[in-house]
Amino acid sequence: MNKSTLYYIWLTQSIGYCTTKVKYVFELYPDIEMLYKGGEQELRLCGIFTENEISKLAKIRLADAENVLRRCDELNFKAIDISMKEYPQCLRGISDAPGVIYVSGELPDFENLDTVSIVGTRKATAYGVRTAFSLGANLAKAGFVVVSGGALGIDCAAHKGVLEQNGIAVCVLGCGIDYDYLLENKALRKCISKTGALVSEYPPDFPPAAHNFPQRNRIISALSKGVIVVEAPLKSGSMITVDFALKQGRDVFAVMGNVDSPYSKGANQLIKEGAVPVTNWQDVAEFYRGLFDEETEN
Repeated sequence: MNKSTLYYIWLTQSIGYCTTKVKYVFELYPDIEMLYKGGEQELRLCGIFTENEISKLAKIRLADAENVLRRCDELNFKAIDISMKEYPQCLRGISDAPGVIYVSGELPDFENLDTVSIVGTRKATAYGVRTAFSLGANLAKAGFVVVSGGALGIDCAAHKGVLEQNGIAVCVLGCGIDYDYLLENKALRKCISKTGALVSEYPPDFPPAAHNFPQRNRIISALSKGVIVVEAPLKSGSMITVDFALKQGRDVFAVMGNVDSPYSKGANQLIKEGAVPVTNWQDVAEFYRGLFDEETEN
C-alpha cells in the first residue's frame, strides 16, 4: 500500500468526487501527507478549500480510509492514487482527475496502445446493437483497447464484441466495482476483469446514484483517444461524454443512423457539427493509423 493512497482516500471522502481541487492538491503537495499533518492551519493556508470543506476534512478519520483499503484487500482490488506511476497519465492530465481509482483486473498501457471508447443509449435498436458489437469486435481484433460504461444496450454490445475476440475491454462504473448493479451484466463484468479492467473512482460498496454516471463519463473519455457514439438521443449521457471529450481534446466519432430514429438524432447531429462519420471499424483505424489492411469483419 502506498501511504499517499490513504491520504487521497481521506481527501475524496471529505470533499467528494469530480472536483478540480484534487488536482490542485496534487500539484501543490508532492507529498500529500504534509497537507494532512499540517492540520486545520495548513488546510486554510493552502487556499484551496472552503470553510465547510475544512470542517469536513478535520472530522474525517484516517481510520475510515484504512477501512476502504482493507476492503480492497479483501476483494483483491487495487487502489491507485493520482501520485502513483500506475495511474494513467491520460487521466491525470484532466482538470478533475480522480484522487483514487479502484481497479479489478489489469489496466492496459494507455500511453502506448490505441484506445477508443464506444458509447450509446441503453435503449439501443437492433441496428445499434449489431453496430456496437461489430465495432468492438473488429477494433479489438485490430489491437485497440475499447472503453465503455458497462450499461445495457450499446455499452454491453461493444464489450461483448471485444470479449469475443479476446481483446482488452475497460469498463468504467458509476458505483463501487463490487456493487450488485445491473445483475444481468455481472457475468460480463467478471469476464472483463479477467482480460482487461473494471475501473471506478468510487470505493467498494459505494452505491449507484443518478449523478454518479455523468461524473464517471469524464473518465471514459479521458482514458480514450477518441469517443465513438453509436446511437444516442440529443439529450443523453453519451452526449455528456462527448462534451467531456471535447473539453479534454479527444476526437469524436459518430455512427450515421436512421434519420427517423430518435436514438440516432444525437449521432447525426454530431456529424453535422464536425464529428468523424463512421460507417465501419476501418474508419476509426485509418484515422489513427493511416491506411489499414482490410480484414474480414465479424
